[in-house]
Amino acid sequence: MGYSALAGRILFASIFVLAGFGHFSSQEIAFAAAQGVPLASIVVPFSGLMALIAGLSIALGYVTGTELFVDGGFAQV
Repeated sequence: MGYSALAGRILFASIFVLAGFGHFSSQEIAFAAAQGVPLASIVVPFSGLMALIAGLSIALGYVTGTELFVDGGFAQV
């Protein structure tokens, strides 16, 4: 794999990792609750955890076929 593909994979993964960390803030949970998300205090941090796992698996190239389901689940939340 070339360096450009590795750099692209890391940059793409950083989107999920940075978004995942944001899901653990109280502001993000309060916003989701205000929008009517049921059980926002549980669902929002869980989606952040899914984003972190997806981002790290993309960056490391680990189980790339399975991570598509994690990324798809994150996009649905």
